[in-house]
Amino acid sequence: MPPPTSFQNPSTCFQNLTSLEVVRCDSLINMGTSSVAKSLVQLTEMRISYCEKITEVIVNNGDVEEDEIIFRKLKSLMLKDLPSLTSFCSWNFT
Repeated sequence: MPPPTSFQNPSTCFQNLTSLEVVRCDSLINMGTSSVAKSLVQLTEMRISYCEKITEVIVNNGDVEEDEIIFRKLKSLMLKDLPSLTSFCSWNFT
C-alpha cells in the first residue's frame, strides 16, 4: 500500500489531540481538509517539518460550510523546511 498523501477522515479521536508533529513525511501533500482542521479543537501545538511535497497545510474542498477555521488554543506553530509549501490554507473568497 502506498503511503498516505493526506489525513482524509476526521474522527472524534482528533477532538482530544493537543499536539501534532509531522516530520519527514515526504509523500504528504497536505494535512487534510477543513473539516479535519475544525475537529482539532484542543490543539495547542503544531509542528510540520522536512516534508518535501507538502504544498498546503489545510485544503478547503468545500466540506465545511463556514469559511473560518480558528485554532483557539494554539500556542505554538512551527513550519520548517517545507520547500513546496505555497499556503497554509487556500480559500476561494467571493
